[in-house]
This record gives sequence, C-alpha cells and structure tokens, in this order.
Amino acid sequence: MKIRTFLQVFVLSVTLAAPMARAYTPPSDRQISQMLANPGMIRAVLGDANGEQAADLMVRVLQKIAANDMTQAQKNYLASFYSARVTFLLGNQATAFAESLIPRVPESLLNAVLAGLSVGGRGSAVFMANLRELVEGDAALQAINAPHIALSEPVHHLLLESLGQSQSLPPVVTDSLPPPIPVGVTQDAPSPTPTPLSQPPIPEPYAGQG
Repeated sequence: MKIRTFLQVFVLSVTLAAPMARAYTPPSDRQISQMLANPGMIRAVLGDANGEQAADLMVRVLQKIAANDMTQAQKNYLASFYSARVTFLLGNQATAFAESLIPRVPESLLNAVLAGLSVGGRGSAVFMANLRELVEGDAALQAINAPHIALSEPVHHLLLESLGQSQSLPPVVTDSLPPPIPVGVTQDAPSPTPTPLSQPPIPEPYAGQG
C-alpha cells in the first residue's frame, strides 16, 4: 500500500512539474546580442514565450538596435526583420504580441516595426484587421498597408528576401537567412561576384540555310 501511495505521489509530482519545466525563461542580454548577430537563434531565444513575453523580448531587441551606431535604413531593416519573424513564429499569439509591443516601440522605429508586423502577419486577415485597429494616423496605417513605402524599396526587398517570398516556407528555411548587416558585426568582405549565366549552345547551320 505504501509503495502504491508513493508511486501515485511521484507521478502527480512529475505531472505538476512538467509545465514548470517548459515555462518561458527570458533570455539574457548576451543571448539577445548573439541572436542579433545570428538570426538562426530566433526560435531558440523565443522559446515558448506567449505574446506578451515575446513583446518584452522584442522591446529589448529594439532598444539594442536603436542604440547601435548604424544608418537609419539598417536599423529599419533589422527592426522590421525581427518584428516580422517573431510575428510569423507566434501564430495565434501574434495579436497579443502586437497589442503589448506597439505602445513601447521607440518612435524612430515605429513605422519599421509596423511594416514588419504587417509582412509577418499577412497570412491572417484577422491579425491584419486587429493590427489596423491598434494604430492611429495615416502614417501608421500606410506602414501596415504598404510596408515598402515605410521601409523604402531596397529595405523592403531585403526583408522579403530574408523571410522568404512565401509565408508558407517552413520556419527552418527562413531562419537560415540572416540579415546582411547584423548588429555588432562589420562587413569588410566584398560582395561575391555573381556567376554569369551560361549561354545556350548555338546550333550548327543546316543545308540550304541562308
């Protein structure tokens, strides 16, 4: 009887402890800095965060981006990239993420973040409708409805390249595409020269060809 009681208590303890073991742990500043230099870490750093927890993380990411010595275009790109990627990964928690995040975004990055949220959530009409309700002013709505205007065409193009042209791509594929200018990393190496496309063979002339 004692053995059975012990086993019941043990099983109950393990069952109760399991959700705690999976509880979200906010990343350290070091982990965030590492993620900014290696976007493949996004899923691991985000973990099991809910929408509000992901917003807390994103605020810290944006603060690091805003404080970095980069051009505004580079900051816009990184802010939109991480906003879009986290939105895409959160799924049904994306609206809670946006609700908690938008009021705390640095003003200089707001339109870039709204553009990123828009790109990351375009697979959901419900999310897009909720996103529009969260903002005020024509500039904010324009950043959502036409992110290429808010970001500028080159930055918007980079964002789409990094996320993948289709939002249906598996996350593991898009996670392997890093931003071209990670925070804290300089780019001294020249861009590789594109390989020219091979020309199709020219057919030999046939008899009677003029």
